[in-house]
Amino acid sequence: MKRFFAALAALLGLSHGLSAAETCLDAGGSQNLVQTAVRALKGTGSDIQRNQTGVDVSIDVNGRLCSLCGMPLPERTDRSRRYVQRSDCGNQSLFEHPENKKKPLVQFTRAANGNQPETSAWCELNSQKVCADTLYNKDVLYQAKSIDVRKEPAVHWRTFDSHYCDQNGWLSDDYRALQHDFAAMTVKAEEFCNSRRGTWDVNMTWDDVEKVDQRGRKRGAPTPEEGRLLGSWTCAMGSPLCDIGYCVYTYCRKADGSFGTYDDCEGWDPVKGMPQGI
Repeated sequence: MKRFFAALAALLGLSHGLSAAETCLDAGGSQNLVQTAVRALKGTGSDIQRNQTGVDVSIDVNGRLCSLCGMPLPERTDRSRRYVQRSDCGNQSLFEHPENKKKPLVQFTRAANGNQPETSAWCELNSQKVCADTLYNKDVLYQAKSIDVRKEPAVHWRTFDSHYCDQNGWLSDDYRALQHDFAAMTVKAEEFCNSRRGTWDVNMTWDDVEKVDQRGRKRGAPTPEEGRLLGSWTCAMGSPLCDIGYCVYTYCRKADGSFGTYDDCEGWDPVKGMPQGI
């Protein structure tokens, strides 16, 4: 789910009244930008601002900017299930520290230690932070259920993401069979990353992958090579499990070879997800 690569650019358009000086994202002015954007968001009277790029930018519980930080939509959840959101993320937010775009992503991963839970780039950078919450709640479909791609203003996100999912093998029944088994999917996700070692586990940065993503967006869909690189990027960020869950829940291959979304796919259920064999 790569739409949040545009989050930093989208941030510049949060308020139509921002001047060029106010929206300058250089090292010296990033804090002013954050403060201005927070004021713009709070001025909307809503926790979420969705602009024409399709990027969700919100204010987290600590008053920090956060991209893709929602919770599962009520109509998609079992009413007996209760979710929580992590409140310890965003310590190295890209919105406040754009210089982190040039750092190896693996350096943001830390194992659980004493009273501190594990962390990763998903959490530390406050970008697609919904993945950190997916892992914390141990629900493969948490991220997938937090967004409705049919309501995205840019249809090309669906075209891009469905190809990205397919190019990494994440629409197969091997993955779909595990959508309700967090432990088994965790193992499967680790196997995926182990098969890609050498592509993500040393020096891959946000900046590197953002450029690849932008090329694919301009074309409308990633090449197989680009799609695989983006899949490896999720390993560098901390885990591909969240994007795998998004893929198996959201997309299918239809009989005519095209991609379907949600109830375009026979047997899809908003709570149970996508059935196997499609």
